[in-house]
Amino acid sequence: MFFPSGAAITLLIDLLTKQWAARNLGGGREIYLSSFLKLHLLKNEGGFFGLIARGELFTAFTFLVVALLVILFLRFPFLREKIPSLSLGLVLGGALGNLADRLARGYVIDFIDMGFWPVFNIADVGIALGSLLLFIFLMRALVGEREER
Repeated sequence: MFFPSGAAITLLIDLLTKQWAARNLGGGREIYLSSFLKLHLLKNEGGFFGLIARGELFTAFTFLVVALLVILFLRFPFLREKIPSLSLGLVLGGALGNLADRLARGYVIDFIDMGFWPVFNIADVGIALGSLLLFIFLMRALVGEREER
């Protein structure tokens, strides 16, 4: 249940916040939330925080990642536990959010700017948080397995 729920919630929040950003941050408008956090619209035509210039390659790669996430979830029962299931759901929701932008617009809407990091969106947060949670889960499982030996 955590896999589809995590994906759906991440996707929904991502799409709604991007829609809000497109409507309210156009024309160079910026909203300062603090000294290190502002919101402004950025059209990311590449991938991976705009660092990869070929967006169409990233679109194809995203289709593969989405398929792989679903296959892994269905194939490996340990990934159906709460934390890994939620982790995969966050990554899937983020991947689908950015994929939806690429397919609909030809670019991804980014709008969260911390100054010291590339501008990002909620989909990117889902991908990063989900990946981190999955990494921690897998490392703890490996350490636990090693200690049992």
